[in-house]
Amino acid sequence: MTEIDVPEKALKMLGTQRTYKEGMLFKRQRGLHSNQKKLKFQERFCRLTSHSLDYFDPHPKKRGDPKGQFAVQQIRVVETMPCEIFGKDYAHLYPFQVGDHSETMYFCTKTTEERDEWLLAFRKGRLCAN
Repeated sequence: MTEIDVPEKALKMLGTQRTYKEGMLFKRQRGLHSNQKKLKFQERFCRLTSHSLDYFDPHPKKRGDPKGQFAVQQIRVVETMPCEIFGKDYAHLYPFQVGDHSETMYFCTKTTEERDEWLLAFRKGRLCAN
């Protein structure tokens, strides 16, 4: 079967959404608190669509409803962060942040290439959402 490039406007009219990227990311528990002694990252299956960034349980059998999401139209910030920002325990990961007007979430990838792929997907998704 041949893949057809359907314009984003047509997808919205049909009530469907395009998936720009999905895969495993390390998600920081909500917020970046300087007074918190132990940072905690959880592996999450993430899916970026034309409507939202959803994150799920990492185990396929437990992936029902999303554990959380960001509406793509509400996202105001997507940018990389220095590898050492979360301390030496996480210096081997490649962080980036995603934020809207009220909160910021922190994600990490295992490679710079993977992080760049996510950032490109956010750019594509954000441009098509408008």
